[in-house]
Amino acid sequence: MRGRRAVVIAAVAFAGAVAGCGGDGELPAKRGLAASIALVSPADIVREKPHSPERAFLAWWRTLQYTDLRGYLSLLSQPLRDARRADGMARVQLPIISQQVNKTYPHVKRVELAGNRATLYVNVEHRTLVGADRYSSTQIPQAFAMVREDGRWRIADDIYVEAAARPQLREEAAADARAGVRTTPRPTTTTAAPDQPAAGLPATGAGR
Repeated sequence: MRGRRAVVIAAVAFAGAVAGCGGDGELPAKRGLAASIALVSPADIVREKPHSPERAFLAWWRTLQYTDLRGYLSLLSQPLRDARRADGMARVQLPIISQQVNKTYPHVKRVELAGNRATLYVNVEHRTLVGADRYSSTQIPQAFAMVREDGRWRIADDIYVEAAARPQLREEAAADARAGVRTTPRPTTTTAAPDQPAAGLPATGAGR
């Protein structure tokens, strides 16, 4: 009887471990975090090749998950960083997007290099909590543009952040309008194509 019980317990444990690796998963409680939390760890970052776009990208994603404003700005390209400091949007957007991306994990599938520019093709895994200790996941493809400045790879376009934060910002603006609260208008975007600057963002120029 004891031998049979041990076999059953081992089989259940193995099944739980396998489930955590697929589209539907199960994870034990992690220091009070929900099973759907998918944080990028320092170990994930250092597994990538030093000075590579992949390593810089994962470091940037981690700043989003932890609302690390200083780290976030440091990993933007110089023109984009200057624009973000000028318009103050990062301070507004990061707390919003952090609540979204702490349940997502970026899987870099392909990197295309062209001189000092790179495009990362990423499957962003979105996890949804199911019950107390299970999650379901879907993956959505997304491209991210990066540029190498002074030997360091940085994010060249943060349209992902803008798009993720925009719905809540619009809802808040509409609520303020209904309540008769006047707020200072903010630009809806600060990114642009290399030769076409948007509000607050100077052109980067071609071939830089």
